[in-house]
Amino acid sequence: MYKLTGLNVLDYAKTHLFHPLGISKVKWSFDKQGHYHGGFGLDLAPESITRIGQLYLDKGNHKGTVLLPESYIREATSIHSTGGFPERDNYGYHWWVSSMNGFNFHYAAGLGGQYLFVVPTLDLLVTITSNSRQPHIENKALFTGSILPYYASKL
Repeated sequence: MYKLTGLNVLDYAKTHLFHPLGISKVKWSFDKQGHYHGGFGLDLAPESITRIGQLYLDKGNHKGTVLLPESYIREATSIHSTGGFPERDNYGYHWWVSSMNGFNFHYAAGLGGQYLFVVPTLDLLVTITSNSRQPHIENKALFTGSILPYYASKL
């Protein structure tokens, strides 16, 4: 990232994503050399997680500005791998990709039960957080067993 932009991954994300979305409190883990982990270790408040979800629901647009190209949103939330542990769903680019009862959805899952679910056809966005560093598969079950069926039944 630094070689291409002159910024480390955190500063790049702050400039081009977090600041435009109004996200100011960001922590990102880093290695012994001080390089930020790009694929994990991002700590955000629930409101900030929701803002990222809204950006994906809005196909990369935020208040009339394109922060992520719509083509990237489509690609990131498309199946690129048959997935595996721990979610057991298909996988895109940092998004799990699934469907239930005819509704396609994608979701981000983080350590300690942090989930962000996006269901474009229902215009539905759900953020679930937990205060633990342990896996919380029940949070996904809450979404698939109660929240999604409830909203789907309202159509």
